[in-house]
Amino acid sequence: MDKISLKKIIDFFLFPQQTPELFWFKIICSGFGIFFAVGTLIFLVKTSWIKWAFLQDIYEFITYKPYHQIGGKDKWRKIVRRFKIGVAKKIASEVKLAIIESERLILESFQKMGYKVEKFEDIFEILDPQLIPEKENLEKAHKIYVGIVEDPYFKVSVEDAKNAMLAYQKILKKFGII
Repeated sequence: MDKISLKKIIDFFLFPQQTPELFWFKIICSGFGIFFAVGTLIFLVKTSWIKWAFLQDIYEFITYKPYHQIGGKDKWRKIVRRFKIGVAKKIASEVKLAIIESERLILESFQKMGYKVEKFEDIFEILDPQLIPEKENLEKAHKIYVGIVEDPYFKVSVEDAKNAMLAYQKILKKFGII
């Protein structure tokens, strides 16, 4: 019997003999490989896993800012511009929309930070009351928001709207969103 050497084993794997049975086996294995490679690429494109795993950390490292600050300042500037236009031109719908967008910005930002909040009231339950600046004003602002969302004809005074926007601005600054 022939001795099996290491060279023969290596040659067997690196330079296999071409047979029809192996040819079809290679075709089938290549098909599975391509199928799973394409499936993996589709998974990476369709989900936010790659953003969560890599891009978030890279962003934080390069900018020295937390990930939840992405776009917060720009969105807040647009909201404030909308609010100022609404107050200056006495357009109640712009003022109401600014209040709605402000509260949604806060909710989205808290979700980005990892808090399990589904609605704005959850913020009051999850956070320590000492962390929330001027909790009473924020609760009043939330009541205005609820009134606007539930009743499209809800009347908001300019003073109440300004206080609501100020309360939203304080919590956004407190948590580094703007």
